[in-house]
Amino acid sequence: SAESVTVANGVTLTVHGTLLTDGRTQTLVIQGDSTQNNYFEIRFEDAAPSILSKAHIRYCNHITLINSNILIGDCELDHFSGHVISYMNCNPVIQNSYIHDNQACAIQSAVNADGCPNILNNVFYNNVLENANTPQINIGPGTMDTIRIIGNHIEGVSSNMSGGIAIMNLYNTNVTKVLLKDNIITNNRYGYTQNGYRISSNIVDNQFVDNNLEVTPNNGGSGISIYGYDTTCAAKLRRNLITGNLWGVTA
Repeated sequence: SAESVTVANGVTLTVHGTLLTDGRTQTLVIQGDSTQNNYFEIRFEDAAPSILSKAHIRYCNHITLINSNILIGDCELDHFSGHVISYMNCNPVIQNSYIHDNQACAIQSAVNADGCPNILNNVFYNNVLENANTPQINIGPGTMDTIRIIGNHIEGVSSNMSGGIAIMNLYNTNVTKVLLKDNIITNNRYGYTQNGYRISSNIVDNQFVDNNLEVTPNNGGSGISIYGYDTTCAAKLRRNLITGNLWGVTA
């Protein structure tokens, strides 16, 4: 089996069936041409139950998941020209992976795209190098299940506009449930924010440390920020360490 695949710029690899790489003993390298800006894309569409495991993907544009409850695990994803993973109408599992040095956010969904990802035991480091006003994890409304963000290390380096995690339900769709547990969120513009309607979060046993890269304190810099458009946006905070941020908790 191949250990390295180079993809031409502008190509989209689309999976409509099932892709399984979980039986590999060696890492599969999938990369684009680093000398060009218009890298390739990977698209999973109606592709459950695919498993993308032990892969090192670099010099890519995006990995897009549509109606595909896939597992991405034990992967390294770096030097993407845009956001790394985006999903729509699915509940992917992203675990035990190293996502770093990408131009835009690591995981995102649109403000009108439903889904409840499980984001477990990953390292997010030095993403949003384009220095846009977006967090490393940027998630829209949930579904009947719970968005689980557990055991991750989320660290910024050079982007003073980029936050750690944002949960948004701006159009009052569905009920968005969040479990944020056992994460270390450090050195970002802010740690965690939730914004909008009908968000119910449990924020437990996390560390929000030195999220102070915002240069104007009135514009942000909270360890935790809760911004509800009405009283249906609620959070329970238990046993968190919140230190070294411009603000501790703002509501």
